[in-house]
Amino acid sequence: MPVANTGAEGIIQKNTVRAKAPHEMTIICTTQLDPNARLEADLCVVGAGAAGITLAGAFEGSSRTVCLVESGGFHVDDALQSLCELDVVGYPVQERFMSRARYFGGTCNLWAGRSMQLTPFDLERRDWIAESGWPIAYDDLEEHYAKAAQLLKLPSHRHFEADTLAQRMSRAERALFENDDLRPNVSLWARRPLRFGAAYRAAFAKSRSVLVCCQASVTEVLLNRDGDAVEEVMIATLAGKRMTVRARQFVLACGALENARLLLVSRGVQSAGIGNAFDVVGRFFMDHPRIVLGRVLLAGKQAFPLMLGLALRDGMGQVGVGLSETVQRREHLLNNYVSFERPWSPHTARAYQSLVRSAKVLLRKGYSGSRLTPPSRGLARVPDSIFLFAPRELMPHSMYRMIRAARDRFGRNVNALTVVNYCEQPPNRESRVYLSERRDRLGMNRLVLD
Repeated sequence: MPVANTGAEGIIQKNTVRAKAPHEMTIICTTQLDPNARLEADLCVVGAGAAGITLAGAFEGSSRTVCLVESGGFHVDDALQSLCELDVVGYPVQERFMSRARYFGGTCNLWAGRSMQLTPFDLERRDWIAESGWPIAYDDLEEHYAKAAQLLKLPSHRHFEADTLAQRMSRAERALFENDDLRPNVSLWARRPLRFGAAYRAAFAKSRSVLVCCQASVTEVLLNRDGDAVEEVMIATLAGKRMTVRARQFVLACGALENARLLLVSRGVQSAGIGNAFDVVGRFFMDHPRIVLGRVLLAGKQAFPLMLGLALRDGMGQVGVGLSETVQRREHLLNNYVSFERPWSPHTARAYQSLVRSAKVLLRKGYSGSRLTPPSRGLARVPDSIFLFAPRELMPHSMYRMIRAARDRFGRNVNALTVVNYCEQPPNRESRVYLSERRDRLGMNRLVLD
C-alpha cells in the first residue's frame, strides 16, 4: 500500500481524518480519530521519551513520514500512569517512588540530569562475571558521545581531562588519586536537565514530517504471516477505541520494561512472543541500585571541591572514586564507584524534607524536575532521598553557583563525608520480568518483576 510522503498530513488516511493543513494536524489525540482508524507512515516510533523523540526529530525535513505514538498526553494522568504498575515478587523496589512517567517526554520528565560515559572496560567480557560482555564494541558508542553531549547541553568534558583535573583538585583529592588502585569517575549535568517533551513539542506542532499521536497505547505488535517483519501495531485507549498504525519500519522506544511486555504479549505468529525463541526477552533485568554506605571521618577539616560538586558556567560536574581496571581484574570485582556528600544532621534532614516538598511540589524547579511529586504520586522521604537528590540537583543552576561560590570562599572545608555507593550488577538470568495473569485497564497482561 503506498505511503504518502508530502508532509505529516500524508500519514493520515484521508477517509479517516482530513487535515486542512500540515501544521494543524501534526499533534493529535486519539479523541480526534474515529474508532478503527488506521494511520500510515514510513516509520512508526512507539514511545515519546528521550529515545523516541530524538529519533523522530532526526527525520524532520526529510522525505520520510514518521508517526510517533505516545501512550500518555502532555501531563501526568493517574489513570494512564496506572498502566505502568508492576507485580513485584523479588526484592522490593523503593516504596512511593515514581521511576517511570507515562506522558509526552517519558521518564526524562523525572530525570535529575546526571550523565556519564561508559568506558571500554564496561563493554568487555570479564571472565569472572558470567554472561558479561556487550554485543557491540565501544567504538560503536564512542562516535556518538559528542553528539549526545551537544544534544543534552552538557559542559565540555575538557573540564575533567586528566591535566585539568590535577590542576583543580585540592591537596586532599590529589593525595587520594596518587593511589594507583583508584581512578576518578566523572558525572556531568547541564545547566538544567533536558526535558525532551517540552523541548520538542513546539517543533513537532509545526512539523511536515512527524505526526505525534498522544493517548495511544500500543497493545500488540503484529507480524506478517512468515514472522519475519512487522506489519502494524494495535492501539487501544482507555475510552475503548481500537486503532492501528501501519508502517514500513518500526522502533520500540518505550523503555526496557514496556518494550519487553510488548514483545511478550505479541504472540499471534511467534508463540513465545516476538524474538523470544530462546527465552531471553525480559531476562537479565537490572535496576539502578544506590545505597548510603556510611561516613568517612577526616583528620581535620579538608577541601574536596571536585568530589562535592563543581559549579561551571555551562553546567556542573562531580568526581567520584572508582577502582582501577587492574584492581577489578585482580580481585574479581564489579565496577562500583562511590561519591561523597556533605553529612546531614537529623535536624537538617527534617528541614531538607520541607525544602524538597516546597521546592519540588510548588515550584518544580531545579535538576530533578517534577520527580518528587505529591504523596499520591510517589514522594520518597528522607533519609531515602537526601543523598540521592542533593541541593545541586534541586536548585536552579544560577542559585547553586552563587551558593558554591560563597561556600568556596568562606567555608568549603569539611571534617566528614557521607559515602554513596553506585552499584554495578552482575547479569542474572533469573532477574527478570514476565507476564502476569492479571490484566491492566487496557486488557494487557501486567508485568511481574522478579
